[in-house]
Amino acid sequence: MTAMALPSLDDVQKIFATDAIYDVEDAIIGEKMDDMQKRGMRIESEDGLDFFKDNVLGDKRVRHFLHALFPRSGLGIYEVFRWRKKRSGLIYSFMTGQLPRSAVVVQLWAPNSRMVYYQGSHLLPIQGFPASIGLLEIPYPPLRQCKPVEIDMTKGGL
Repeated sequence: MTAMALPSLDDVQKIFATDAIYDVEDAIIGEKMDDMQKRGMRIESEDGLDFFKDNVLGDKRVRHFLHALFPRSGLGIYEVFRWRKKRSGLIYSFMTGQLPRSAVVVQLWAPNSRMVYYQGSHLLPIQGFPASIGLLEIPYPPLRQCKPVEIDMTKGGL
């Protein structure tokens, strides 16, 4: 695990109130994700559940954030999402903004992953529509008022 100073519990609350995202580039997580993908490890296998236990539940950073955001936390969905080719013009999300916050998404990223998030979109009443890949497709017009922020995980991370 990459050594880093964790934000205070109050700072975690502020981060999720303003940006609703926190990312850390971490080559060790990236290597583990790359290895998992190369081996074709199924997440519903014993190895897959051990991977989740070690790299999500066992990650000090994840536990710190969950503790700051919720009095109790538990696993809701454990899923793998992959994009093999770029789907231009489509925006996907795991969930739309909801206040009070009832869930967060923890994502582990393989090396050379890239994402775009729309700053402030979690505060908008956006209606997502079920997409064939298991996520919500988000219409672009409401996002015009948000600043797109690109995150490149060259080494991988969470």
